[in-house]
Amino acid sequence: MKRTTANGRRRAEGGRRRIADCRLPTADCRLPTADCRLPTYRRASVLIVILVCFVVAAAMFAMLARQSLAERRAADVRLWAAQANWIAEAAVERAAARLAADAKYAGETWTISAAEMGGKQVAQARIRIEPVAGRPDSRLLRIEADYPDDPVHRARSTKQITIDLKRTNTKQPAKKP
Repeated sequence: MKRTTANGRRRAEGGRRRIADCRLPTADCRLPTADCRLPTYRRASVLIVILVCFVVAAAMFAMLARQSLAERRAADVRLWAAQANWIAEAAVERAAARLAADAKYAGETWTISAAEMGGKQVAQARIRIEPVAGRPDSRLLRIEADYPDDPVHRARSTKQITIDLKRTNTKQPAKKP
């Protein structure tokens, strides 16, 4: 016995449907019936293609998010390094001023609060002063500046400068306008 499909074609009763036997729903075919739906294997393949597209899109999104995070961290490290350099320069000036006022100044650990820094991070500069061998009027400044003051995540700038005490203690006369 032969059956007639929705599009008027005939097929054998036990036979398989062909793609040509199926068609998409139209206005005259409102409810999905066996003849108005895509075959199961085609619906499954469409679903697999959609899932693969979602997986690829999610992988791309994860890659972009990871790259963005890495760039943000690199920018933070560059900012911290620049800030640590400025703190080291300020520590050199601080040590030179202290040596000019007191020749016995031996150094200090200078902690700069977040409020003084104008931000959220605390900074620290270690100032060590050592005599220079063979030059009694000179001192060696060793500066280590850390920003932020964190044992692991920080930028460190180090400076080593020799200062002549005779030059820092001499007061120069003010210039007249």
